[in-house]
Amino acid sequence: MTALKHVKLGIIGVLLAGCAAIAADAVSQVTGQTEDGSETFNGQITAYNITLTSNRGRTCEGRPAPNPVVLTCSDGTGGSLELHARDVFIGGTGAGTIDNQNVIVNFGPFDCNGICRWPKIRGL
Repeated sequence: MTALKHVKLGIIGVLLAGCAAIAADAVSQVTGQTEDGSETFNGQITAYNITLTSNRGRTCEGRPAPNPVVLTCSDGTGGSLELHARDVFIGGTGAGTIDNQNVIVNFGPFDCNGICRWPKIRGL
């Protein structure tokens, strides 16, 4: 391969990396609760992370892709959420379990300074 082809491939790689960084800037608030209402959750979701903090002080984290999200919580428990996005400007919903309790969450809209690239948030 010639030096010119290496340079072209390098430039393309930098441009693609820039798109991924823009997508990672997309952030949305998440709210939810257990089915019986005994525990509520607030947090954030980005292209690479979801964090939920409960009114009981428990923090649960996971990666939005692949779906379902596998959550690990600070108190040693865990769970999973199946996320369903409706639109980048609307957000979506999720349902699953945390510590064997049914949980429902809502998220959106995403804030990304007008340059959201929805396909970069894989699995939603």
